[in-house]
Amino acid sequence: RYPEVLGEYKYGGFAMLLETLSVAGRDRAAAFEGVEGRLITLASELCWLSCVSSTSNGDELIRSGAMAILNKLLAFCVAGMDRDAGSDEPASKIVLFLLRLLCGISTMEKGAVYLAENRDTLWDVMYCCTLRRATKCLNSAVNCISQMASNALLQDTLVDMGALFVLTPLVF
Repeated sequence: RYPEVLGEYKYGGFAMLLETLSVAGRDRAAAFEGVEGRLITLASELCWLSCVSSTSNGDELIRSGAMAILNKLLAFCVAGMDRDAGSDEPASKIVLFLLRLLCGISTMEKGAVYLAENRDTLWDVMYCCTLRRATKCLNSAVNCISQMASNALLQDTLVDMGALFVLTPLVF
């Protein structure tokens, strides 16, 4: 009813959520253990659920610059993950929620454009297709790539990056 007055409060919790997800200056071991690790896991799950529940929330994540923070978090987690990482490890859980979030974001036009421009994130998604024991992450990465491939811009980008060479061994 009063968009001019209430506009700044509409997404008031996003700033706190993004602060929790920011990995700037964090120690890798401390980021995944204890209360801090649990908070990051829950915050990444909340981001995923808020994005897939409403396209407006996904648009806000893109508009507010949150995708840069989420991309850094994904890169931070993937950089520390071994291909034999288990599904129950905190980094695997965070990556799982971020992959699901990216899958949802890729269905939005602005999200697809953003992802096509940020190839490092696409590389991280493709890396997750090589995980051996984190099967939920592997399944989400394949699902994410297949969802991204439904967009012409992302499809071309993925082909140029060699996604077929990453996906082919999973078939056989």
